[in-house]
Amino acid sequence: MVQKNNRTLPLKVQRDALRAFDASAEIKCTDNRLTWTGTLTPSPVSLTYKVRVVYKLLEFPKVYVDDPELIIAHGTVLPHVYSTPEKKLCLYYRDQRGWTPAKLIANTIILWASEWLYHYEIWVATGIWNGGGTVH
Repeated sequence: MVQKNNRTLPLKVQRDALRAFDASAEIKCTDNRLTWTGTLTPSPVSLTYKVRVVYKLLEFPKVYVDDPELIIAHGTVLPHVYSTPEKKLCLYYRDQRGWTPAKLIANTIILWASEWLYHYEIWVATGIWNGGGTVH
């Protein structure tokens, strides 16, 4: 859980920045919850992924890959995720303030998700995770 303070961006500001990032994405926004569903293509030779970001005020954004199904290519779990069954990505170190409510999701979380997918594709091909992070 994150602390709400005067540096917490309103959800409407987050929504507008996400719209500017991708006008074709689906965005649902209520008083305390925002859901962005859009597509990311990490490189010119990559697949296109349907990604969903769920952000509730006073919580960290949660990021899921909805389509295509992520391949568990080397073992029994996906690398650097909070949950393999949910395909809930781990994108930054929470204790090092990688993301705060004062930062735009469009400028951080969305770009980090694309980078995660880029490293995922390399991992599928090579078995080596080059995206950094810690074991969960």
